[in-house]
Amino acid sequence: MLPGELRRAAQDALLAREQGRADVERARAKAASLRTLANAARILEEHPSLLRLRTHQVAAKPGTWIVLDQRGN
Repeated sequence: MLPGELRRAAQDALLAREQGRADVERARAKAASLRTLANAARILEEHPSLLRLRTHQVAAKPGTWIVLDQRGN
């Protein structure tokens, strides 16, 4: 290989490495977000009164609309 080709190959390798690290970080963030959502769902399933409390907190804000079904849920 010529010196310019070597430099280009090294740059490409570095770029690929950095892109790989960014992909891993995105995947970790996505997994953490999913864990947080799963934990929240589990807590709300175990303690339904917390969901009602949160609904009341949101409803207390001015200009908020809460739509309920015929059963009041």
